[in-house]
Amino acid sequence: VTTKISMRLVPNQNPDKIAKIFERHIKKITPKSVKLKITNLHGAHPSLTSVDNPANIAAAKAMSKAFGKKTIFMREGGSIPIVTEFSKKLRSPVVLMGLGLNSENLHSPNEHFDLNHFELGIISSAYFMKEFSESR
Repeated sequence: VTTKISMRLVPNQNPDKIAKIFERHIKKITPKSVKLKITNLHGAHPSLTSVDNPANIAAAKAMSKAFGKKTIFMREGGSIPIVTEFSKKLRSPVVLMGLGLNSENLHSPNEHFDLNHFELGIISSAYFMKEFSESR
């Protein structure tokens, strides 16, 4: 049997430490009769940008203008490995503006994306640049 496990970390969790804790626990509960091999493929530190950050406020205004509805903040995407790297290298918070819906089956064989949301995402990006430049 092969199993792939993905762990989504939260701020102040270290991926190497979490991997070691997980491995230690799995080894402890695995029967002696079972051959066990654990391979850690990769790990990444989580990221979190405050909703009160000027960039997030600008993004919320931009998306509300483009979509014609109040923006709702959802904490998603903070475990995407490149987000923390961008934040570190650029020394700036990262804003994630989600356009997909849960019903679009992200990463599934039947994944799809509403082209109208793609167009509204482009409009949101333009509004964001205006809103953010005016907030500085």
